[in-house]
Amino acid sequence: MVETLPKILVVDDVAANRVAMRSLLAKMDAEILIAASGNEALSLALDHDLAVVLLDIQMPDMDGFEVAEWLRGEERSREVPILFVTAAFKDEFHRLQGYQSGAMDYIEKPVDGRILRSKVSLLLELYNRRQALKQSNQALVERTVLLQTTLENIRHGLGVFDERSRLRIWNDRFFEYPDYPLTLAKPGTALTELLAIHQQRGELSSHAIQQRLTNQAQPQRFDWPLRNGRILDVKSNPMPDGGVVVSFTDVTEQRRDEASVRENASRLAAVNATAHDGIITINHRGQVQEWNPAAEQMFGYTAQEMRGAPLTKIMPERFHQPHAEGITHYLASGQSEWVGKTRERVGLRRNGEEFPVELSLAAWGAADQPCFTAILRDVTERKCQEELLTQLNQRLGDSLVKLQRHHRELLQISRMNDCLQSCLTMEEAIQVMEESLANLFDGMVGMLLLTPVDGGLPEISGCWGMQEEPSFPPAICTVGDQWQHQAARREGCCGFATDEKTPLCYCLPLWGQGQSLGFLHLRELDPAQRDALARTEGLTTTVREAVELSLANLRMREKLRDQAVRDVLTGLFNRRYLDETLPREISRSTRLQQPLAVAMLDVDHFKRFNDTFGHEAGDRVLREVATLLKSRLRKSDLACRYGGEELTVVMPSLDIHAARERMESIRQGIKEISIEHNGVALGQVTISIGVAALPQHGSSGEELLQKADKALYTAKQAGRDRVIVHPE
Repeated sequence: MVETLPKILVVDDVAANRVAMRSLLAKMDAEILIAASGNEALSLALDHDLAVVLLDIQMPDMDGFEVAEWLRGEERSREVPILFVTAAFKDEFHRLQGYQSGAMDYIEKPVDGRILRSKVSLLLELYNRRQALKQSNQALVERTVLLQTTLENIRHGLGVFDERSRLRIWNDRFFEYPDYPLTLAKPGTALTELLAIHQQRGELSSHAIQQRLTNQAQPQRFDWPLRNGRILDVKSNPMPDGGVVVSFTDVTEQRRDEASVRENASRLAAVNATAHDGIITINHRGQVQEWNPAAEQMFGYTAQEMRGAPLTKIMPERFHQPHAEGITHYLASGQSEWVGKTRERVGLRRNGEEFPVELSLAAWGAADQPCFTAILRDVTERKCQEELLTQLNQRLGDSLVKLQRHHRELLQISRMNDCLQSCLTMEEAIQVMEESLANLFDGMVGMLLLTPVDGGLPEISGCWGMQEEPSFPPAICTVGDQWQHQAARREGCCGFATDEKTPLCYCLPLWGQGQSLGFLHLRELDPAQRDALARTEGLTTTVREAVELSLANLRMREKLRDQAVRDVLTGLFNRRYLDETLPREISRSTRLQQPLAVAMLDVDHFKRFNDTFGHEAGDRVLREVATLLKSRLRKSDLACRYGGEELTVVMPSLDIHAARERMESIRQGIKEISIEHNGVALGQVTISIGVAALPQHGSSGEELLQKADKALYTAKQAGRDRVIVHPE
């Protein structure tokens, strides 16, 4: 099959821009499609599977926002990533409009080629991985169809049961021969349900048949007569990982023919000379009466040599006594476990060689002096074929188990990818990965260690299967002291156990966007099962790629989301985030009947820093104040830049007194910081703070902010550098 390149659609109404974009993307391993208008872009999107769309916003007739919304509305282009490439519409409002219309990023003109190629390369890599996953799924479906076709074309009825004796795979003949209800032809049907049908029909003549059918330790084979007149040759072979393969062969006609031969042996003496099977007749004393040419060829004795000789002459010595006892028992009771049956026995050739024979025995004549006619078939070749068939069945069983496991793993990875795509936060993604990886790496425990966004050593973010408190690195892991070196080796490391009681471990580095994301650490749960790591061969690479892709996407989304709600100068949340979050925190505190405090902070004489030392010095003061503020607040507290030098702090679950103490600590801490700019000390920094609380100062965010602002004004009027609580 000819491999096609991924397609990049460039949409721009300016010819020079289109030429420039084609030049920048010329070395990308992709096909470049060009559109000069929104309508032309929509036409190309209907005719091609696109990997990336680079879309100009300002165009005649249909602007970029409209084109993006249309692409998101069509099934074929819904998942195609869109990058806006524009010299206009770069303000916050239009950026948000772009994200709402379906764009995932902005690239400003004039275009930086390195940034453009880096982002497009990442999106092309994501597209290629999605295509590869689709091809893998299609290949699995084709192999499953091939397997089912093979099962349906063999003449045996075949059913595969798992270790819990529940049906997993079957063909039509498996239900046709014993005449099972087709309602039971479904995965999970218990073998006991099928045996119950035979019990009701009276076809389970003894408990031994049920035991032989469910035997998962040794191969079994026996004839099974059914009420519908069929005789099934039943074979069962245990599978290495548990379970059993049961095959039915309809041998009704074969067994009837054999019985007919036994019943009419006296009338078929004429055909003895032409029979391919050895036909031997003995009297009640065990002496040979008839010996056909096939028996001569089989055993090496002529008819003259054998006529009148004891049958024990062609038996190994260990069977002589049982043979004599069997004849005696039949003469006394008229019953024998051999008469009318087909059994396997061992014959003895003239040269002393033992070989397997299939023996069918019939009794006829007077009851007190019966004769026995035996039909013997040399089954040496058949035994070899059966052994070969057993090996093939075992290989088939092994292949089925591997295919099923691989299919389950692909389904689990696909489900994990779907769940990860819908995760909005890293915490949700880690929970999904914990559950999915625990199922994928059965028999192993593991940890997910992620490198913080701001750098540093990997930290434990998730774990599964562990009884003890997780810690990293474990004693047997060599990656702990050299994690930076191991992170650069994409193949990871494997710790080799020094003895059978020490479990093996495996550390797999995670990379994304050219930087280390952390590690996936796996360890054997039971050191006695040394194949736990071996079974993960090939699976770890697929899982790692899925995890890396999801982590990189989440970090990118979190970074974009963080940029949208953070103040660029101070790193605090911005006014928009405060307007969205404060009503929600007030609603939660009201519902839980918990207090909530709001503080307004203002840097005293802030204009002095700008006028005396310059605006860069003023910015330095705001950053230092914000840094101390973040270090003194809890994770649940919300610090925002309200505007200019004014800051706002929301403190859930703190009453007015605790909030005042917290603000006093912050005020005192700010007085103690020393700030320099360009080697010049800026002098002491002080702040004034106004505090208001829920519910005594209001029930809405607007009321609390107003009361806190009035308290701040009072603090400034009273001389600044103080904390004032609004009076109730």
